[in-house]
Amino acid sequence: RVDHALSKIETFVNAGLRITELQSKGSMLKPERVDLNKLIGYALFQLDEKIRRKQININNQGNSLPVFVTGESQLLMSAFVIVLDFFLERNLANASLSVELLQSQQGVTIIFTDDGRHVSESDINSYFDIYFPGNQSLSFARMIAEAHMGGIKIGNRIHSKGIEVKMKLYS
Repeated sequence: RVDHALSKIETFVNAGLRITELQSKGSMLKPERVDLNKLIGYALFQLDEKIRRKQININNQGNSLPVFVTGESQLLMSAFVIVLDFFLERNLANASLSVELLQSQQGVTIIFTDDGRHVSESDINSYFDIYFPGNQSLSFARMIAEAHMGGIKIGNRIHSKGIEVKMKLYS
């Protein structure tokens, strides 16, 4: 448990320092070819204890083939951990969470969905507030996506209960 916790803290600290550097000094991303399937797998591994403790059913619908984008792997993995942890915090035990990668000519969309309750528009806006109480703020994940010329949107699922978070990354 301690190793997982320390690894997660180290990832966030390093990513936080890197985002601060990007914002304050106007520095550039250090692009590399990144396999999103692997990063999502690493993010799930970092949250493995919480997933098991809450007995969350994870349906990782990643492609069997690698899905590559150009970006900083450490930052992107931090964004995935933040989004996945957001879902783990908002759901009760035995909930279901799905992760799907959709690739197009313009880039990749990572869609995270759950089967929890719908949320109000004010809740959606508060999730991107950097001062949102607890660890459910998606503001840091949004900063990372925007640093990669992408973005994040959150909304209620239309044909079923739950919400979805769509993270768009351009390759």
